[in-house]
Amino acid sequence: MLHPSVVIAICFQGLFCLAPVALYLCWLAAVNRRDKPTVVGGAWDFVGVLAALSGFLLVGGSILLGVVRNHPQLFPELFEELRQAKGFDKLKATFETQWFWWRALFGGYFAVIGMAVLSGVRGRGQTLAVYNVDANTAESAIEYALAQAGLTAVRSGNVWADSRKLVKLMPFPGTRHVTIRLLCPHPREREEIERHLRADLDRSSAPDNPVAAWLSLLAGGSVLTVVMLVGLLLYILYVRF
Repeated sequence: MLHPSVVIAICFQGLFCLAPVALYLCWLAAVNRRDKPTVVGGAWDFVGVLAALSGFLLVGGSILLGVVRNHPQLFPELFEELRQAKGFDKLKATFETQWFWWRALFGGYFAVIGMAVLSGVRGRGQTLAVYNVDANTAESAIEYALAQAGLTAVRSGNVWADSRKLVKLMPFPGTRHVTIRLLCPHPREREEIERHLRADLDRSSAPDNPVAAWLSLLAGGSVLTVVMLVGLLLYILYVRF
């Protein structure tokens, strides 16, 4: 039987990991049940996904690194080096050397996460994530926005261009979701295209979205799991203290 302190630790870890996911799924379920499309800036959409996974990235990753650090037998060469150190000075020197590498490991892990966040935000800065929309509606909105911005564009596949590429459409039909990438090199023209896109999509009607029911089910299940973890945690704390 698990010790109460172990169960408490597992509950806290589960809450930190699952609570952001539950909130994100609730937001997704609500957005996909709306009667019109929802436009979200690509950078903010990426931040939302990242926030949902923050518990796993921060808490889960730190726990994994901590487990590895506190169980040197997982690394036979390191364990053998510590075991064979004769005398306090050699043992201290060996420990200090390995402690440097452990700090480097933790620092490198969070540095990689930070660089991935910056890269993702910058890479999606000129995109729009549109939820609860079909490809035909998105195509019409793009053509309307280009015309209103005074740009004459020719469509080739899912790319609209004049002498330069202006807009690219990336549809995901099964989820009633599209990503629109604004490729126009001039910021003012991009702003005009985005403004007209948002206005036209805001006037559009959303299609039937089969994903909404599944997202609602997942959101309800995740919220129920979080509530159960909170209840278990409160019960153990009440019994123990």
